[in-house]
Amino acid sequence: MKLRLYSTVVLSLPLSVALSGAFAWAMPGGWERSAILAMVLFFPLWIGIQCSAFSLSSTSRVVVVLGTGNVIAFALLFVARALHTV
Repeated sequence: MKLRLYSTVVLSLPLSVALSGAFAWAMPGGWERSAILAMVLFFPLWIGIQCSAFSLSSTSRVVVVLGTGNVIAFALLFVARALHTV
């Protein structure tokens, strides 16, 4: 149970940061206008991801799902930043 808790906390934090950052960059007006909204969005998103991770059946499934989610979320973040600077 401890390994599941640690992996959920460690992998859900960067996932929620990347998703809220991608949201901030994708909004019209850039991240400057939506930074506060992204920071407010971060906490419910982080708690929701953790609750969803605990509903999965095994620790290995939690690591795979959250790890894949991190890769996709950071790819979205970098794409949103690249499209915004063009």
